[in-house]
Amino acid sequence: MPKAAVPGLDNPAVDAQLKQPAPINPALAHDVSLERGFAEVKEGNEAIDVVRGMLMPAYRRAVDAMDARAALELAQHVVGALRIAERSRHEAVLAVATNEKTDTPDPRLAELRPIELQLVNSLQALEAEVAIGIGPQVFRGHPVLGSTTPPRLGKDPLVAITGEAGATCELVAIAAQACRIAGVAGDRSVDVAPEKRKEIVALIEPWKSRPVNFAFLVRVLFEEGVWDAVASEKTESGKTLAQTQQAVDAQAKQTGALNDIGTLDGETVDKLLNAGDDWLPGGSGETRIARPTSAGALELYERMQALPAPSRAAILRRLDASEVLDAFLEVLPWQRVKVLHDHIAKYDIETAALLAPYYQDKGGRHSLHEEYMQRALDHHDAGNPVRARAWFVLDYVSNVFTAGFHKEYSDAFDEYQQGLITEEEYQHRSRNALAKAGLVIAASAAAGGVGGAYAGGLARGAGLAPGAATVIAGAAGGTAAGLAGHATGDVFDQAFNGKDGFDSISDYARSGAIGGLTGTVAAGLSLAAGRFMTPGSGQRPIDAAASKYPRLSGALERIRAAINPTFEGVQAIGEAHGATAAKLGTQAVVRVRMTVSEVLELIDTHLSQSPNALATANGAPIRTLPGDTLLDVSLRPSSPLTEPMQMSTVGEGKGAGPTELLLRQPRLPPRNPSSRSRASKTSHQAPAVRRRIPVRHQRAHRNNYVDSMRRFAHLTLSTGPIRHSQTT
Repeated sequence: MPKAAVPGLDNPAVDAQLKQPAPINPALAHDVSLERGFAEVKEGNEAIDVVRGMLMPAYRRAVDAMDARAALELAQHVVGALRIAERSRHEAVLAVATNEKTDTPDPRLAELRPIELQLVNSLQALEAEVAIGIGPQVFRGHPVLGSTTPPRLGKDPLVAITGEAGATCELVAIAAQACRIAGVAGDRSVDVAPEKRKEIVALIEPWKSRPVNFAFLVRVLFEEGVWDAVASEKTESGKTLAQTQQAVDAQAKQTGALNDIGTLDGETVDKLLNAGDDWLPGGSGETRIARPTSAGALELYERMQALPAPSRAAILRRLDASEVLDAFLEVLPWQRVKVLHDHIAKYDIETAALLAPYYQDKGGRHSLHEEYMQRALDHHDAGNPVRARAWFVLDYVSNVFTAGFHKEYSDAFDEYQQGLITEEEYQHRSRNALAKAGLVIAASAAAGGVGGAYAGGLARGAGLAPGAATVIAGAAGGTAAGLAGHATGDVFDQAFNGKDGFDSISDYARSGAIGGLTGTVAAGLSLAAGRFMTPGSGQRPIDAAASKYPRLSGALERIRAAINPTFEGVQAIGEAHGATAAKLGTQAVVRVRMTVSEVLELIDTHLSQSPNALATANGAPIRTLPGDTLLDVSLRPSSPLTEPMQMSTVGEGKGAGPTELLLRQPRLPPRNPSSRSRASKTSHQAPAVRRRIPVRHQRAHRNNYVDSMRRFAHLTLSTGPIRHSQTT
């Protein structure tokens, strides 16, 4: 809550006047003689006597009388006299130091040196007195908090003294305004109306962030007989003014009476740092302290940045006293720890020393992306632009083929090493990058596979050469993969990385173009490389079998087309076996329509493993069926049949496992007069074989007549030696 404005005191001109330096006579600006030194010592001592003997007593009387304007004017005179004494001390010290360096020192130097030193000591003692007396630590001769605390004056004591004087004058004005609202007329006890009490509380409560300021107002209200009337009134925080006083007294013991901690009182700091479920070791019961979370530590750090350095140091000292400072610094990025250290080092070197181990010797490691960029820069600076571009290309290719994981993980790693993010955020971003890359790869593979297969098939159907069809399939698949991957990454970033909106159409067009170009180049390279491969080394097993057994080319082509996986096949096989798209073609069951002749040819050419005698459901051997009888064959390869072979031919590779084939005859039409004639005209169907069904089950099996007519057999399609199994 902002503090209430004080009429006549919140004036920039007044503040400037308080900070205005004492004038210097231009004629004496460069005079460093002993005469100048004696004169400055005399003037400085006179200024000290005026401040101590006249100005400060008058100032305290004005404060006790709650005359804000008189107090402000006297404070200006005090600050002005101290500036004169400061200037005189500086000039006297300069005169002594200059004359000591001469070859023939003046005998009067021995007389000037002790009085110059006395001036320095007297001014230092006076500034310490004034820093206490000019502030709000005392009212009407009584310390408002029971005792006084010397302020940290730092290198420029007048800055601290001016701040204390300004705060006191404003507090006097606030106290006087509260007394006027309460209707104080000289008696020691007043009856304040409820609406007046709320108005007084609204004036007093905002000053609780600095304990000495709040205690000064409480003391004034107590002296004027107003405190008892407003102590039980609740503030905006829900606490009464008396409860707020107790919290402020406790805060004064924790972080000091003079430190303004803003909204970071002890209760707020504890809530920020004790919000997790992980507890620090050593605690038990109600005394346990939760390990700070990265979110709480970062919020505390950001709110501490708005405080002056002494207040930050005071909060850190409190954390150290409560044994949570180490845990807070471990969670905080080390670069922020260094900022805290640098800000408080000149005010509190002891507290700053506690922070040093948490930022020293941190970082230094680089990601792979940063390494590539550094090498590219080194080659560029050395005058090797070709090598520099090569490193850029390598970085780009690494990012493309990892679906963006290379760059996103590298960025998170570098920021963590540079102390810009917490370890928790680094781990979170790494997991997100990996998950995003996986989804992008899956979406790209699915879209690229569908797009490439469709475009390649369309090209082959149009009569184009296989090489041209391959290039077209690569280009179409690459384009589809690029677009799908970009869209997937876009959606992921919006859902998990806080991105707002989709990328532009031009960004998508660029991704599609890059994907198409990559697919085209990859397809062209595969065709070019194929010319230099030894015969059979680049063939798939199923193609090699077709070359060796031309009569089976039709059946094998249908098997190859069936094995070529669809998206549903990818998903099912991936869930069942964790296989990648490159390993598809094994363990997947596909259906192929074949004739009895083709099945027997597979067996006779040793491309399959089968029982010695394949029989129909009623026991008739399969070889007794007409050769053109159609069968629905469920194929389960045990090794990839559509991948390039590893420098081997059919029947020669080791480790080529059997592939089981379930042969199933297509459904026969129902046996009724209307369909009998149509069935008799179908010469390629198997002759009807009636299966005997027990009478008690005839009704249950009436609708399953076709299933009772199916012929079953097991075959295996293999690239290795034939094995036989029992007939099922």
